[in-house]
Amino acid sequence: MLIDRKHCVFGLKALLSVIFVVIIVRAVDLEEMALRFRSLDLKYVIALLFLSFLVIVVSCLKWQILLKVKGLSVSIRYLVSLYLLGYFFNNFLPSMVGGDLARGYFLGKRLGNRRDAYLSVFIERLTGLLALSIMAIIVVFVDHPAVRQGGLRWPLIATACGSMIGIAIVFSRRLFRLCLSVVPARFSGARGKMDRIHKALCEFNGSKRVFVQVMALSLLFHVLAGINLYCACLALRYEVMLLDMILVTPLIILVSLIPITVNGVGLWEGSFIVFFALLGIPAPVAISAALLLRAKNLLVSALGGLVYWGESKGAMVELKKNAQEEGFV
Repeated sequence: MLIDRKHCVFGLKALLSVIFVVIIVRAVDLEEMALRFRSLDLKYVIALLFLSFLVIVVSCLKWQILLKVKGLSVSIRYLVSLYLLGYFFNNFLPSMVGGDLARGYFLGKRLGNRRDAYLSVFIERLTGLLALSIMAIIVVFVDHPAVRQGGLRWPLIATACGSMIGIAIVFSRRLFRLCLSVVPARFSGARGKMDRIHKALCEFNGSKRVFVQVMALSLLFHVLAGINLYCACLALRYEVMLLDMILVTPLIILVSLIPITVNGVGLWEGSFIVFFALLGIPAPVAISAALLLRAKNLLVSALGGLVYWGESKGAMVELKKNAQEEGFV
């Protein structure tokens, strides 16, 4: 029954992806898109590849800081290889084992400490979500046209505030235990496990200096993502404002996080069309930028396949078993 339900969910996501793609294809001038791809500016394509690795390094610097809080020393080189491996799992191995679980598994195997490895990945992602919420609030308060014309002010404020409240609960023992107290007594076993996991998470709370460093790197990640989008538009020979791209990128990412399609197919591209339209940018440019960035991500993700092959060619069965034991799936 569980397997059937997962297959049903995957099927629904695949169906939505197909529907979104069909709608997009019917609404976009394919000839103009083809023309833009034929006239790509290669220097900006190279810049896109460089930015991809720079973004990964920034994320890994943050990850390394979080690991040091627990006294765990891991080289940036190895963490970068695991990040690439995670991309590979997300884009080429659509299974119950996502890229974050794969990163945690292989890091735990290297350190001999599965618990802290998984938790470090979770905290690294969580701080990224907090930075994304901050960026969304900034977009609202600068009264960006995409927010004003799209009527997104209050939905964004609600989403950002909800995310921050959730994150505050995760980082506070008092708030978490208060929430846990409302869980019915018949779930005492699950409640106890959740409390132990949360206590372990709180062990990653370092000094204020560590928090500032982590958040600065998280915000830098989102700024670089905006520059990445800016270069994609220039590669397609379409002039845009850098600040617009930095401010609109968090909105695109927020929409793409909604797990209703397979790997964001259709949803990612559709969000480009919607938010670019609010900036007066035509749909063919929007969809071309989305596809160019997706192609670049797939290329970078393919490098993670080499990392996976080098780590362990037969690790998938063990990885799935480990994920089930840890209660992730």
